[in-house]
Amino acid sequence: AGHLAVGHGQRGFGRDVARRGAGAPCGEHQRAAALVDEFDQRSLDLGAFVGDQAGLGLPRGGQCPAEPFLQGRQARVVFGWFACAYFLSYALRSVNAVIAPDLVAQFGLSHAQLGALSAAYFLAFAMMQLPLGVCLDRFGSRRTDASLLLVSATGCAVFALASSTAWLWAGRALIGAGVCGALMSALKGYRFWYPPDRQSQLAAWMLVVGTGGALLATVP
Repeated sequence: AGHLAVGHGQRGFGRDVARRGAGAPCGEHQRAAALVDEFDQRSLDLGAFVGDQAGLGLPRGGQCPAEPFLQGRQARVVFGWFACAYFLSYALRSVNAVIAPDLVAQFGLSHAQLGALSAAYFLAFAMMQLPLGVCLDRFGSRRTDASLLLVSATGCAVFALASSTAWLWAGRALIGAGVCGALMSALKGYRFWYPPDRQSQLAAWMLVVGTGGALLATVP
């Protein structure tokens, strides 16, 4: 992106120089044309440098490398892992209502405290959305989602071993923060690893899998 923007600006400046030289004597017109070529070459080199610094991997000459889409078994495996993460996200979102009677019996929770446990999940989930976008752009879908799922697993352990309402709340908050990228990590990965005509189908199947997680969370 930096390459294209810089190149466009430099070429525009070069064209201005050429237009100013159009009505000038022949020698000045040739010098103006040479300036255009020089600015074009510098814009390509500068754009490639900016792309290298930003980690875009743009080669010299301004052409983006073609990356083949995932096919066959590899495509199914990648979708399967992303779908499992989203399945767990929905299951963990819904399970609090299923185990509410047990929580009340063991910890003597009030309705307000039960509501606070559910709110902890969504509060942490919402607060992580802006950092999630930055992490997805900087580190990619695979590393971001895997790291966040470790946070969610830690939250599950904290919740399972909790001895007070405060620890229950902390566990639910960690779970919410950990699964905040289950869907967006998948959609970002699909955008780059699957062909454009498969995007809507993949998104629809993700929603189907997520709904399945919510349904299966109610199974004893």
